[in-house]
Amino acid sequence: MASNAAVTPSQGRPLAGFAKLSPCVLHYRPESNAASAPAASGSSPTPTPTPPKLIVFCGWMGARDAHLAKYIAQHQALYPSAQILLIRCTMAHMLFPSTALSQIKPAATAVRAALSDGGSSSRSQQKQEMLVHSFSNGGSAMLWHLYKVYGEALPPHSTILDSAPGQFEYRSTITALTAGQPWLALPLAHLFATAHWFALRVLRRADPLARPARAHNDRAGGNANEVRRAYVFSKEDKLVSWRHVEENAREARAAGFTVRLEEFLGTPHVAHARADPERYWRIVRETWEGELAN
Repeated sequence: MASNAAVTPSQGRPLAGFAKLSPCVLHYRPESNAASAPAASGSSPTPTPTPPKLIVFCGWMGARDAHLAKYIAQHQALYPSAQILLIRCTMAHMLFPSTALSQIKPAATAVRAALSDGGSSSRSQQKQEMLVHSFSNGGSAMLWHLYKVYGEALPPHSTILDSAPGQFEYRSTITALTAGQPWLALPLAHLFATAHWFALRVLRRADPLARPARAHNDRAGGNANEVRRAYVFSKEDKLVSWRHVEENAREARAAGFTVRLEEFLGTPHVAHARADPERYWRIVRETWEGELAN
């Protein structure tokens, strides 16, 4: 059973309140009286009367626990009674999808257990009880893997896509692979990006980053029951092009999804919440409650 201890980013172990279900899946259960607990400090808005029962949080590739914990603390302030399912992403998950699929399986079981009917009722009778918050291409890919291991469309939910989804670009791939790595990683990153470019442009193979992007917009697939979606992005993002984000949003609308585009000015990759936390968390709340700006 997952721990009831709340996450405090200043602790030595930022995710100490989570139970580890697999190398990439962690689960947090709040105390039964969490809904009446005082909100944590920060710029989070007032909690909604009908909070999600479960928040599925898909972090960006290589995200540090301390950084993830800051977002989680804000979710706890906004929705103190919600369980949180944290799905990590590493480079191994991006390079070896079979590893990701194997390690993410406990997340499917946790989703069913967290919701009121365990996924037993027909989708048309279910109400929205789940919020998905996904970051960058790493989170987008892990969310796609969750669609697959769940075995059917996820229960009704709203989605926040932060700095995603993107497509392959040589320069941004180098930047992503070398971020926070020693200089020796640079030649290896160029080798990988060159091989990837060759596979896409010469061998005409499918872009693996495009597969999750398509899956998010598949009305017959794992995301068929999505209620609404918000894209948070910036034209200054050096890892994911705003053009790819807007393209995915257009395709989503054409497929019948309800979407909202929120552009931040001058903010780098997965740093929009840090630049304007009040606006960012208002977008999260409004997406959950159904207020769409565009």
